Amino acid sequence: MNQPRKTRILFFVISGYALAAFGWWFYILTQNSREQHDTALQKVYDDALKAKLEIYDCCKDMFDEEQELNIDSLQNYIITYFPDYTLRFLQKPKNSDKENGLLAKIEVNPKAYIFEKIEQKYQRKLTQYVMEGLVFVGLLFWGIYYIYKVVSRRIDVNRQQNNFLLAITHELKTPVASIKLMLETLQKRQLPDQQRTDLLADTLNDTERLGKLVENILMATRIEGGHHNYHFEETNLAGVVEDTVSKFAKGTEKKQSVEALYNDEPFITADRLALGVALSNLLSNAIKYSPEGADLKVELKEQEDYIELNVYDRGQQIDPKEKTKIFEKFYRVGNEETRTNKGTGLGLYIVKQIISSHHATISILKRDGGGNIFVIHFPKESGA
Repeated sequence: MNQPRKTRILFFVISGYALAAFGWWFYILTQNSREQHDTALQKVYDDALKAKLEIYDCCKDMFDEEQELNIDSLQNYIITYFPDYTLRFLQKPKNSDKENGLLAKIEVNPKAYIFEKIEQKYQRKLTQYVMEGLVFVGLLFWGIYYIYKVVSRRIDVNRQQNNFLLAITHELKTPVASIKLMLETLQKRQLPDQQRTDLLADTLNDTERLGKLVENILMATRIEGGHHNYHFEETNLAGVVEDTVSKFAKGTEKKQSVEALYNDEPFITADRLALGVALSNLLSNAIKYSPEGADLKVELKEQEDYIELNVYDRGQQIDPKEKTKIFEKFYRVGNEETRTNKGTGLGLYIVKQIISSHHATISILKRDGGGNIFVIHFPKESGA
């Protein structure tokens, strides 16, 4: 079991324990509240019995000269000394009841408001526990969700950084090894002029590839740290497209065609070099992920409110869930150890940052017949 999976399992175990502990806490509180409620009721009945005995003792002295119980005097006595209770005669008392029969003929009951107060107190307690519980559960679930997102994000970042290290190792090792091999060949062997020229051209290509890789890393670092300086000026977008496409139009290893399409030559305030880097990264991706012989193109169109720049590829169509993630730093679809296409996960991140710095937007659409369209919208007043 890998470390990220262990971390997530441990997180869910701890979260489950916290929820179980809360459930047990809520159960204990409600049980205690119920016990207090029952104890209060029992005390009321016990007090009623004590009151009945005291009233019984008092009743013995309240028989008048005709040996009848003076009800008015008794009621005044109860109102004065037992205001929370009511007296009810089950049978009319007689003089003979003075000694032993009166107790069975009277009934002393608590007034209704006493039970209402006890019940209201119990309900208030329950409501308090429920509200506290809801707030606690809400905060707990929010905390669990937040921590889960942070932990997941950290795990993803670690994975992406590991992928980046694997990728950058391969990306650096390959051209360096190739340059070393070709230089050793040139040093040790006498080669025909044509073969020597080809080797030098390949060495130069690998050097340029290595230079672009280093420049991408440095540029990503400057952008992330807020230290990249853009130089905005009046820029012909058609010129940027033409210059960039011309670098790829000479032909690719997969014999793909790269075409620039535009009728107008719109001008915007922009950093020409930065836009060239962004467009080069988009075209490099298009070439990398498109099959052999694919038709690739860059289309520039001027609309009423914005200028649209489209880059067409024939690669595998990007899943909607991945369309925002692919612009994150180091993010690449799949696993670096099994992925066949080269890359560091910095290209599209740089593209997104450059486009955003020009107050433009970038989105991804499906291309008819397979592939993707990277759509950039520049406002008519672009730049800083």
